[in-house]
Amino acid sequence: MRVPVWPGAHSARHISTLLMLMKNPRKPPAVQPQPHIPGLTRRMVKEHATRLFRDVLPQQSLTEREWRLVEEDLARKLERDGF
Repeated sequence: MRVPVWPGAHSARHISTLLMLMKNPRKPPAVQPQPHIPGLTRRMVKEHATRLFRDVLPQQSLTEREWRLVEEDLARKLERDGF
């Protein structure tokens, strides 16, 4: 199926992505919450999330539940490593 190209469009892939998003609207991305565990910063949690969700994070943001799971995983990892 050939997607029509209109002025201002970047590419056929860009147009097909826009059409897909118009058909399947998503909830707005969750903002990264403040960590609940003392000693952890948002930056530490974000770096750990980038390692865990390397293939997902550039395309879409994580949900609040996923941020909490990343935070808990980082706390367990630091505790296991003796920090």
